Amino acid sequence: MKISSSLIRFVVGFTIATLLTNPLWAQDELQYTPLEVRSVKRVTTRDLVLGARFNDDRPFLIAVNQKIPNARNIRDTVVQSLGQKRLLEKVVFTWFGETPPEAIEVKIGVNVPLAISQSVLRALSTEKGLPLIVSLYLQDKEFWYTQQIIVGSLTKSGSKPIPDSTLDALLSEQISREEFLRIFGAKKYVFPSELFIGKFASETRENFGLDRYGEYEIEVVRKGETFILTASHNGKFLFEEETAPCSPAKEDYLRGYPAGDVHALCNTKYGSSVFVFSQNGIKNPLIDLYKTKGIENPRLERYYKAQYYAHIQWGFYGFRKVQ
Repeated sequence: MKISSSLIRFVVGFTIATLLTNPLWAQDELQYTPLEVRSVKRVTTRDLVLGARFNDDRPFLIAVNQKIPNARNIRDTVVQSLGQKRLLEKVVFTWFGETPPEAIEVKIGVNVPLAISQSVLRALSTEKGLPLIVSLYLQDKEFWYTQQIIVGSLTKSGSKPIPDSTLDALLSEQISREEFLRIFGAKKYVFPSELFIGKFASETRENFGLDRYGEYEIEVVRKGETFILTASHNGKFLFEEETAPCSPAKEDYLRGYPAGDVHALCNTKYGSSVFVFSQNGIKNPLIDLYKTKGIENPRLERYYKAQYYAHIQWGFYGFRKVQ
């Protein structure tokens, strides 16, 4: 039987139109939709230096209790919001739950970007059927909770329902990620970005630098959840790296540092430490080196006093913030 070209065009056009106007059509049967929604029945994780990756190498997970009222509509709204913000490719969705909860417990990982957290809370803000309780995941444990949002958690946090005024504040377009976390009393989990944003000059040798002050220069600017670090040598551009907050434990030079706050920025591609802050300096690495060789040198300073240190051109040098 011969099929006309006009019939083929009609069928193809109708199929495309149906998919585009119903982006979540058959979502649980199809792994992908035209909006690149990824919905899985089994969540997988892959551990990396700077965190985890879930299915399809996506860094964040949103799990929705299918028994909360209007669960499908809520997730559809989240999908539309993330699609508009071009964040869908960063998120994996999954369903869970067999028992209707008494309240909608939302648990937000402390490392989830603000825009994703707000998309979820905004979708829930119009649901008035059950009390809305919001809390934070502050520790990963074995499941990388800090990179997840659980909507309708079956584990009670003990928190009270969130007041409308607090919810309005969390959804404000002007709120920063730091302010968002502080509302939940998570001040110590707020990365002190103000310490790293600015311009820095390399120290002299007495502060773990080079012969001449300012031989190397570093400038750090914020870009969303990351920090762009630009380095130069005697005024000439060297490199630019995208960095993100990471554990100071990744930096060997911080072993044995004097008591005080420490923070670090790591390369987002390789996970290696690039730029660190130590409130009270670092331990002189020559002390341990001499000890391994059985040499005692009382003339060595035990600690270097510079607060900033960077890996640059095969060296590790002290820096001073100048702007």
